[in-house]
Amino acid sequence: MLLPVGIALLGYLWLSAATHTGSPTWIEQLVLVSPVAFTAYWLLGWSSQAHDPPRRILLGITVLLTLPALVLVFAVEPWQRAEMQRQNAVFSNQAHLDAALERHDCPNGDTLVVAPWLFVTEGEGLRRLVELRIVPSQRRASSQLLVRTTAHGDLAQRQTTADLHQAAAACVGSAGALDALVQRMAEGTFE
Repeated sequence: MLLPVGIALLGYLWLSAATHTGSPTWIEQLVLVSPVAFTAYWLLGWSSQAHDPPRRILLGITVLLTLPALVLVFAVEPWQRAEMQRQNAVFSNQAHLDAALERHDCPNGDTLVVAPWLFVTEGEGLRRLVELRIVPSQRRASSQLLVRTTAHGDLAQRQTTADLHQAAAACVGSAGALDALVQRMAEGTFE
């Protein structure tokens, strides 16, 4: 009885995955079916040797279900996630560079940009909020947010390391010039 039910369930899952009509979480369903098949395999192992063929079939089902899921979870998904993060960084960095209101080239090849990040409705018009970012020369790395203006006219500063602050100051020439740039952001010069 268990064998036909297991084969029918396996067939349903494979068919739904192949036609994309089943649940989008079919791989999780396969992983859940695998322990059931493995438990049935061991329960049949406690009985007589007459159950050897069903045990072999259940072991085969377990292996067929588990190995592709493990390859997907431990090899394919981490690679896809890392590649997607790199592609997002490239797109985001290019968008910041294209929309930059002010750019400063850094000595190490990075670019310090003042770029818009949000538009808010104020009265009948729009007000542009801006942010100060360091876009790395290696475009596949994520940019670093330094300061952002808020809807209330304040500045939201990120906790930055001393190295990052020094790198930003080197881009505009000095720490005083960086403070002046941040002050211009706070005063709404770029809005």
